[in-house]
Amino acid sequence: MALSFHANFSNSLKRNNDIFPLVQIGGSSTLYLSTRDVTVDSQAYDGRLLATPAITSSIDLRNRTSRISTISLRIANAGYDVTFGERTNKVVTIYFGTDGTTSSIGQCLKVFVGRIIGITKLTEREITVSCEDDAAWRTKTVLQEFVTSEAGYNMPGDKMFKSLSYGAYTANISNESTSGACLSKQLRPVKFVAHDRDSLFYSEGLTDKGGRPHIYVDGIDKFVPIQQAGTGSTTKFNTNNVTVSNDDDPDTNKSYFRQTVRLFPNTDASASDIPTTIDDTGLIANAIDNDNNTIVQVTAVQGGDDPVGVFGEMSGTLNGTIKSVRAVIRARSDVPGGVEVWIKAGDGTTILNEAITSANNWSPVISNLSGSYVDSKKDITTAWNNNAAGVNLNGIIYGYYQEVGTGSATLQIAEMYIEFTTYIPINNANSKARDQELPPVLYLGTDADTIESGYTSIGANNFTPTEVHYNILRNFGPGTTYIDTTSESDIRANFTDSVRCTIDDENMTVQNAIVKLQQEAGFISYYRPIDGKIHYLIEDATSKSIDQDLTQSMYRNANFGTIPLSQVMWKINYRYDKHPAKGTYLSGSSTIKTATQTQYGFGDNDNVVNVNLDWVNETTGPVNLINLYQVQRVTAECELLNPTVWYLEIGDMVTFSNPPADFRMRDSSASYTDYQFRIIETTRTVNSLKIKAMEVHKA
Repeated sequence: MALSFHANFSNSLKRNNDIFPLVQIGGSSTLYLSTRDVTVDSQAYDGRLLATPAITSSIDLRNRTSRISTISLRIANAGYDVTFGERTNKVVTIYFGTDGTTSSIGQCLKVFVGRIIGITKLTEREITVSCEDDAAWRTKTVLQEFVTSEAGYNMPGDKMFKSLSYGAYTANISNESTSGACLSKQLRPVKFVAHDRDSLFYSEGLTDKGGRPHIYVDGIDKFVPIQQAGTGSTTKFNTNNVTVSNDDDPDTNKSYFRQTVRLFPNTDASASDIPTTIDDTGLIANAIDNDNNTIVQVTAVQGGDDPVGVFGEMSGTLNGTIKSVRAVIRARSDVPGGVEVWIKAGDGTTILNEAITSANNWSPVISNLSGSYVDSKKDITTAWNNNAAGVNLNGIIYGYYQEVGTGSATLQIAEMYIEFTTYIPINNANSKARDQELPPVLYLGTDADTIESGYTSIGANNFTPTEVHYNILRNFGPGTTYIDTTSESDIRANFTDSVRCTIDDENMTVQNAIVKLQQEAGFISYYRPIDGKIHYLIEDATSKSIDQDLTQSMYRNANFGTIPLSQVMWKINYRYDKHPAKGTYLSGSSTIKTATQTQYGFGDNDNVVNVNLDWVNETTGPVNLINLYQVQRVTAECELLNPTVWYLEIGDMVTFSNPPADFRMRDSSASYTDYQFRIIETTRTVNSLKIKAMEVHKA
């Protein structure tokens, strides 16, 4: 985004008017300084500024960061020393003025807005002060508020900060009446806060959405809803909480964390694991995919394959204690009365072997082949416990088979699974819950789009990386006034609603958080001193509109080169979709540029980049990165002497149509203007503008 000059300032440049700095330093009384005595907008500026400050701004396209601008002001000491003790952290504003813009400060060019951070030199003759751009918010931590204690509740000893979550999540739905497979791992953590005799409290932190919490069952790698947990959010302990009842069944057994899950066999069983009288001819995949629209079909023939069935092996362990176990098959058959179930424990003990009939307490029974598919179910808790199967599922063999008396019979299985309900018991009904039995973290599947009062919520389906970035800045950074919403909106369309993250690190600063989003998603935010706002840009190595073609008459001391070979990459591996409990990654891929490997002679392990995406669950960032660095890009630097092009700034696009040296090292047949450069650094004084740029696209 090029600078915008007032017409009087532009005309002054064309007339080669002198340019001079105008410095305003806040305090109990504002200091007005320049390199000469001058009056601008009826305000006298004291000519005791000993040198014109050089203002440098830069962006890093590889690391997706921008540099905080720092400047030094050398001031002749005319009794100012006694006032500078009060000026630390006060606002410093710098303009460039001309003889043609003295009537109004608004006609001058604002080049810096910052604050004093320290004095580096103090003598009777000179004061030198250091300033940085107006971004003190960068070092502020995101989390500022404590979870507080309340009398009568058992709480951990450590003080806990209120966390913050963003993103769209997916809850699992499962209970004793209607089990679920609990396949979703898109959940966010909530931490244990306190308990009393009746309830357990888990904090959402600043997020205020509620939802039924899930417990993570490591032995089956699933997040299972807690049946006696509430779904709403309550305010207690100065935080937003979800609650789990600590009185599940007081009359018989006080328990908590009761959960139900539907579990399928993991793989086909081997022939040696099933009775020799049964043929296992059905491939089990379509019967264990949690999809009613796919089936496994087997046919039993008298005197041939009789009986014949589908069998699988289970694995894993459940937590807690078995409350109930139910066998379920969704199927239909030519001879429903001839369909049987067989379940074997890991030690070889037969748990169940019987026909699926109403006489055996299956309800409903399997329908005939012309009927509809139904879920035939039976409670097998007693048989399960009598065979000491317990919560260890390793080696459990489970299957259904078809028998036929005469002719043949076909069995079609849509799904086959076992429903388990488990709980963690507290045997003493009068005791409070014991801390050592309490999971420190539970998980929610509700979207994190609502933040508690006092903050601005992000809104539903607003989870692109730039929108989350913007929300962090408006709530914990400089505020909406200091953010350029137009540039954020312009690049938002490059991304999807892919962010899922929870900030619970008490040491994470605002700068840490926004840079993490930038690096993972592949965009840059930078502070623009001229308007004091944060702006956004994205570099995807595609062709852009050019802000200025630079000819030799406009610059001097041109220097062209290339980026180091070490920055070139031919392969990038990226992992994303982070497991909320394990911290591992559920998805990943690679982007490979074979031509780059061949061109530069890279070995298989040379110039390969690995990227882990903790918050951003899309590949835009890594793909754009390798697209940009798949070749040894051209670099350029020069000093612009022509004031008419001093409007250029970081992020702008330029070309060099008639350079003093031929920089077309990759393609000498191309036009010079086929090489498009992004300005990545500017150093601005009243006499010149020095730029550094990197080629980001070649036509």
